[in-house]
Amino acid sequence: MRRMPRFLIAGALLILAAACSSAPEVRPVMMVSSADAAQSAPEDPYEQGKAHLRAGRPGLAVHALQIAVARDASDVRALSALGVAYDRLGRFDLADRHYRQALALAPGNAVVLNNKGWSHYLRGRDDLAAFYLQRARAAAATDTRAATSIAGNLRHVEARRAAARGERTVTAMDTPPDDVRLERLSRREHRLALPTRAEALPLPTPATAVSAPATVEVSNGTGRAGMAARMAAHLRAREVTVERLTNAAHFSHRRSLILYRPAHATAARALAERLPADVEMRATPEQTVPLRLLLGADLLEFDRSLWRARVRQERQKESRL
Repeated sequence: MRRMPRFLIAGALLILAAACSSAPEVRPVMMVSSADAAQSAPEDPYEQGKAHLRAGRPGLAVHALQIAVARDASDVRALSALGVAYDRLGRFDLADRHYRQALALAPGNAVVLNNKGWSHYLRGRDDLAAFYLQRARAAAATDTRAATSIAGNLRHVEARRAAARGERTVTAMDTPPDDVRLERLSRREHRLALPTRAEALPLPTPATAVSAPATVEVSNGTGRAGMAARMAAHLRAREVTVERLTNAAHFSHRRSLILYRPAHATAARALAERLPADVEMRATPEQTVPLRLLLGADLLEFDRSLWRARVRQERQKESRL
């Protein structure tokens, strides 16, 4: 059985997942509403969630971190930690959802990139794991401890990829800092032991960026006022050219959709990388614009986080006047 580590590098950002941990805790997956979060007892549910993860209680960690996300849907730390907790429960579908939301808010976050890469490793997707871990290592280039941890995870991935090719690999690590060490648990299991004290990670622009998609039309398919404009602003901040905003023929779209002309399939995939949810892509030869993003109800929660972030920015501006 593949295992996850018990360490956390937390602080201004989040958790770096490494090689081993305790067996998954069997608990039902519960959802926490915003009303429940407002009435919940923990003053800092994110810190409580981290404590449960350290103690090997991912089920309880999920509940605490759901409260943190319900209180602030734009909290990258809590979103990524929730992904780690779901990984430990084997709910990779839910882990993917929260990693996507975190990366949509902070695409250069080394911790989230690392956690997403390790999540793919747990599922045997070594090529994808290597891709995200390489991006994480580049994003954490200025942080020695984080870069060392990510490099250790990448070595696990590369060793298994080499083994699949029938190659012999050298598993010795570079000399790490004194408080970072590789612990041998058994013939097959190792754990990268890291300090548990809080530590902030930088947010540089990732070295490997997704190529910018073509011109996009954003269409509101939910009827919520201003949703298309907020999504357009979010995409423009990520080097996406939004040509115009429109309303869909009706406002009962439950799932978001990327409609693209056949010649722009690559651009459609690049656009999908910038969205916080799994979005279906459909070739539509008859449409006039290269890409059309139809917003559905699955992006309502993300839109709420964009609205809250905008309100906070406006209040901060007012406070400085």
